[in-house]
Amino acid sequence: MGNIYDLNHRRDAEVKAAGWLARLDNEEPLTPKEHSELCIWLNSSTEHRDALKALARFSGQANILTELSIPLEPRQGGIGNFIAAGFSWAGFRGVTTAVVFCCLGVVLGFSQWGGDEFGISSPMVSGNGVYQTRVGEQNAIRLADGSVIELNTDSHIQVDYSAQNRAVKLLRGEAHFSVSKDKSRPFEVSAGQGMVRAVGTAFAVRFDRQALEITVTEGEVALAELPIVASSTSLAEDQSLNAELGDATNKTLGNPVAAALVEGQSAVFKPHSPTPVPEGILSLDKDDLQKQMAWRSGMLLFTGEPLSEVIDEINRYTALAIEIADPDIGDIRIGGQFNISDIDVILNVLDAKFNVGVIYIDENNIQLAAKQNNN
Repeated sequence: MGNIYDLNHRRDAEVKAAGWLARLDNEEPLTPKEHSELCIWLNSSTEHRDALKALARFSGQANILTELSIPLEPRQGGIGNFIAAGFSWAGFRGVTTAVVFCCLGVVLGFSQWGGDEFGISSPMVSGNGVYQTRVGEQNAIRLADGSVIELNTDSHIQVDYSAQNRAVKLLRGEAHFSVSKDKSRPFEVSAGQGMVRAVGTAFAVRFDRQALEITVTEGEVALAELPIVASSTSLAEDQSLNAELGDATNKTLGNPVAAALVEGQSAVFKPHSPTPVPEGILSLDKDDLQKQMAWRSGMLLFTGEPLSEVIDEINRYTALAIEIADPDIGDIRIGGQFNISDIDVILNVLDAKFNVGVIYIDENNIQLAAKQNNN
């Protein structure tokens, strides 16, 4: 019976792979929702990845996978060398940013997606639930209506999903939401005293306790302020309060809409401040949008940011404490792309190409300083 199951399972994978290959061969690019679905499907089983690659070879459509940065054969030297090879050391010591889709991280063996403790044991979630990722992890959750929630590193959400309600409380971190259309049930994401409401769209929310950073990748969203209920004195208290008030705060749009964002726009939202959108609404070009959403691919992209900002971002994805001990190197401009799981790669690059010494204080602490020339 086991062999029959395996054979049927393999046949199902081949049928699904054929469907995806036909879709990829279409002139129309994947929608964000399809993009997420493909990543989830590829990541759920090595058999799925093997079926897609085998069928692409057999049908002579391997170029499609190449265009999506899905390698058909492992590159020599492993993923670390592959990513490091993408660096260029001209100009401001930066690189030309490449478009990297989430399938790259999946097919190369991006290990952060999944995990029994914080992962999803079934493809559907239809009801209340609390989901979180540890530092360095990403994970995806599919709701019963087809909506997909992608959690970034060190993130924590509470889902309130029912026949009448589609609401998510972002307690900490960052998430991307690909929302299936349902005009009778707007999709509401609240964080702190702010709320984002959408019907059928895709957007990301990053919450740092003082503000929400919202980026719309498809469609349109509305921003609104929730009533101020109480102030918290600790993260634990804040999470407890949010959990208790989740139902009440998510059932109303709250105060009048503070702003509306459309595809390609981003804003920092500070509810109940004199200027709720203090930095205004930014319009992002395609490269900037891809850069902001690179974490969904298991990647970090830098295009000339100072080292101080690069290290702040890297520290979000590692339990290591990386500190710039020499202020003179903080303004060095960094460019490149690398896998979130390969922190050692960027440290090696800083040492080899930017004259930045990497000092291992102990197993948990690293300091960066300018290399001393020993002549």
